[in-house]
Amino acid sequence: MGMDLLAKNGEAMRYNLQGWSWVVSFMKQHGVNTDDFVYTNDGFPIPEEVCKAAAQAIRDGSVEYNHAFGGEHYGEAPANEHAKFWENSGGVEQW
Repeated sequence: MGMDLLAKNGEAMRYNLQGWSWVVSFMKQHGVNTDDFVYTNDGFPIPEEVCKAAAQAIRDGSVEYNHAFGGEHYGEAPANEHAKFWENSGGVEQW
């Protein structure tokens, strides 16, 4: 169980359920409007402007983000790559 983010540009990213919960909390703490972030896999969209704000939050909080997600699955410092995903996504659907 987790959250698959399917970007309008054709890319995808997956967070497990614990990771997704952390992301939503992190985004709130960094001032990102999380009204469109859900815990269901029904394809609900997150608009492009919110994705761009999420990318900036990841960049601004990269140390914290890397601490949470750095490791075997994403590599030691995934913040930069994840920020690029969010920023260039064109918006995402949550599956």
